[in-house]
Amino acid sequence: MKDKELEVINIIANMLKLPTRIREQHKYLVNGVDTAKLASLASKVVITQDYLKCDDDTEYRVRKVEQNGIYSYHFSVIKKGENGIREILTDDVISESAYRNLLLTKSDNSVSLTKTRYSFVHDQQYFKLDIFDDDMCILEVNLTKENPDISIPEFVIAVEDVTNNDEYKNINIARGRMTTYGKREDNSNRGHRLLREGNSI
Repeated sequence: MKDKELEVINIIANMLKLPTRIREQHKYLVNGVDTAKLASLASKVVITQDYLKCDDDTEYRVRKVEQNGIYSYHFSVIKKGENGIREILTDDVISESAYRNLLLTKSDNSVSLTKTRYSFVHDQQYFKLDIFDDDMCILEVNLTKENPDISIPEFVIAVEDVTNNDEYKNINIARGRMTTYGKREDNSNRGHRLLREGNSI
C-alpha cells in the first residue's frame, strides 16, 4: 500500500515537474537555521499533536494544523513493526468536534507537542524542518531519484544524524517531556520567540 501511495505521489510530482521521491528518509538534529532564507522558500504550518491511549503495537495520534489562520484536524493510526518500522494505517481529516472528543482519551504518559513545520524542496530533495516549542529543531530529508545522495541546505546546521535514534521519534519526545515536566505544560510560545526576534536560531 505504501508503495502504491508513493507511486501516485510521484505521478503527480512528475506532472508538476517536481523530483521523484524514493522510500529513503533521514533525520537530523539541527542547532542553527537561517530563518530569513528558510522563509523565502518554505511553506509553514503550526501543528499541535497529541497521542491517545493505546496498546504496545499501535499508536493513535490526533493533530490540529494551522496554516494562515485556517485550521484542519487529523486522526492517524500507526502500526509499529518488529523491526522498528512504523506504518501509518489510517490518516484521516476529521471534524473539530471529533477531534475534541478524541482528546478526551489522551494518553496520561505524554504531553502535547507544538511545532512549527517548514516544508520545502532544495537541490531536488524534499525537506521538513520541525521547530518544537522548546526550540529543538529536527530536519527530515526525503531523497529522490534525481538526487539520491543527502544534500543538507547551506542555511541549516545539522549536528547529529538521528535517523535510527528512537529518542527523537515524536511519541518518545512527548513521553520524555512528561517525565521531565511531571505534568502537562503549555509552552507553545517558547519555541517561536527566536523566530520573531532574529534571523537565525
